[in-house]
Amino acid sequence: MKCSLSNIEGLSAEIENLRTFGPEELDQTWRDLFGSGRPRRVCGDLLIKALGYRLQEKAIGGLKPSTRRLLERWGRNGPELD
Repeated sequence: MKCSLSNIEGLSAEIENLRTFGPEELDQTWRDLFGSGRPRRVCGDLLIKALGYRLQEKAIGGLKPSTRRLLERWGRNGPELD
């Protein structure tokens, strides 16, 4: 999916703006983006990164299916050396 430079700049500003949010705003943003409550262990910098990734994913797309499968396989079995 192609994005214009202005869209990317707007996305960057939106992600950077997350750092100015208070806890309630971050929790609401999580609910808006993920459709559920924020897991308790996702907080601080990890929370900002997860929200930023999700915003980016919605705007310009996520991982290719082949990459997602590879990561899922590594998560189950660990990376195998060929």
